[in-house]
Amino acid sequence: MLRPGSGIVILVVTVLFGCLDLMWGHGGVSHSDTAVPNMEMEVEGKSGSYRMVVGCTPARPAERQEIECEFKVVQVLAVPDPLLGSQLPLLDQQLMVRFKSLDKGNFVSDLLEPSAGAEDGTYIIHHTLRQAGPYSLIVYIDEEGDVLEAEFPFQIRDNPYDAWARVVINGLLALLLVPFAVIIAGRREAFIAGRFRMVTTVSSLFWVGLFVVTNVLLVDRVSAAILDRSAPQHGSIELIFRSESGPAVFEVSQDLIESFDIQTVLVDEQEFRSVLNAKGKIVAKPELSSQVSAPLWGRIELAHGPLTVGDYVRRGQPLVNVVLELNSTERKDLMDRFEDIRSAKEQAVHRVQATEAALASVISLGEEKIVPREEVGWARQRNESAQEEMRVLEKQFDQYLKVMKWRDPRSTPVIAAIDGFITDINFIPGELNSEGETRRLLTIVDLSEVWIEAEIAEGDLDQLSNIRSARIRTEAYPAEEHRARLQAISPWVDEKTRRLKVVFEIKNPENKLKLGMWADVMVESGRLGKSAAVPRSALLEDGEQSTIYVTDGQGLFERRLVEVGVRKNDQVQIKKGVRPGELVVVNGFYQLRALHQNLGQVPSDSH
Repeated sequence: MLRPGSGIVILVVTVLFGCLDLMWGHGGVSHSDTAVPNMEMEVEGKSGSYRMVVGCTPARPAERQEIECEFKVVQVLAVPDPLLGSQLPLLDQQLMVRFKSLDKGNFVSDLLEPSAGAEDGTYIIHHTLRQAGPYSLIVYIDEEGDVLEAEFPFQIRDNPYDAWARVVINGLLALLLVPFAVIIAGRREAFIAGRFRMVTTVSSLFWVGLFVVTNVLLVDRVSAAILDRSAPQHGSIELIFRSESGPAVFEVSQDLIESFDIQTVLVDEQEFRSVLNAKGKIVAKPELSSQVSAPLWGRIELAHGPLTVGDYVRRGQPLVNVVLELNSTERKDLMDRFEDIRSAKEQAVHRVQATEAALASVISLGEEKIVPREEVGWARQRNESAQEEMRVLEKQFDQYLKVMKWRDPRSTPVIAAIDGFITDINFIPGELNSEGETRRLLTIVDLSEVWIEAEIAEGDLDQLSNIRSARIRTEAYPAEEHRARLQAISPWVDEKTRRLKVVFEIKNPENKLKLGMWADVMVESGRLGKSAAVPRSALLEDGEQSTIYVTDGQGLFERRLVEVGVRKNDQVQIKKGVRPGELVVVNGFYQLRALHQNLGQVPSDSH
């Protein structure tokens, strides 16, 4: 028989399971993700421009829900091919993608290799993001070693079924807990004294642990499963390039402004000195450049190891050895003289041996009184004279051996005259120079100080009368400015270009400035003038083009091309494009640019 109240419990359980089944089968929140909006972007590369269009489904993905992003990449040819046309699909070997969290600023996936789609140049990637928030899909294009990237922002919303799943799961656990507690309380009399507290303590710990583990392990899985069943997993994606990126003025909802952390500042008005702009090239300072040369009569051997362009060498470091070898005429004269000395030495040795034998014989005959005593003295004198001659010839022979060793061959070390980098090498190890002429082997340049050679128009010469320095900014480090000192102004003007050369000197302690780099040279005159100024972070620079996004503060934005002037600390002079007092975007303009390029697809709200 059922206990009193059991019918109510069964009824409540049935209702909860019915709600769960309702959400599972039909969905508590309606979706209509059948038409997927596209995002479009174009980037410039060395080989031309690349157009990309991306569509992701579901159109409004939630956390812990798999999303499918399909994108198409084509290369736009500057000169159309008569057979292939003006656009070429990109190969999959050139593409990689990655997901990035915009609010945290970190990557939330490894580099992913997309799979090819049904159409040429179309690719697909699947990924699941665990947390809600603003994200971006970054597409990387490998262009002959250089990496181009395009960022497509999107929003991941909270899973709307988390609360439903938590209510159902905790309600079921509570329905199990209530009868258990009633049974324990009803049998309190049956427990031995002191055991009831232990049973209730253990039971409490068990149920608390069960509640925690169940919420941690099941809620996310159940809500994700309900979400998968409540709406189609993937909608239809139609990737179509639009001919234009939208009008200059567009509107963005307040929710998107907050999601992408779009921040603005007022355009200020500041005083700037008029600036003469010129292009310059970094060259070596003459006194810090060394031409390493040597008289080559023979062959060149490396001193310690291979030398390559870019190696850093120290002053006094041996670079190569020049082995000077005698020619055939000099070698014959040297060998003839050597043979004469060696022959004379051998004859002297024979004479010493002969006089020693004669001396021994005379001494023996003298002892027998066969020869007079004077004959013994003469024999001894002849032997001593032969020994002295032999010693002289041996010394001469040893000295000549040293001469031969020094002259054939003779190794002469060639050392570095300064500290610096090897910029070019003009020899091959083992190379012979039979004529023995002096030749440049290599060049060493010390980059601690360099020159910037700029060309100034003849009509701007009057602006150089009182200057002593200029500001330098290189294309390699556009965010860094350096102060360079005026070194010299050329005394002549080129007859063809009507320009003259101006040389500036700049310190380069970190060797970041390299020979041959192009640099922007900005010469400030003494004249002051007021102009609009914005922070560097407000500028979106793409090659020669500078862009600023202006807003009215109410969600209306305008993209403007501006003319940039002087850069002073963190401020940039804007000659044309904005006025003091206007609001410009300083944070989030990359996401804003993507929204602008996809203006027709920007949602009006975040739901």
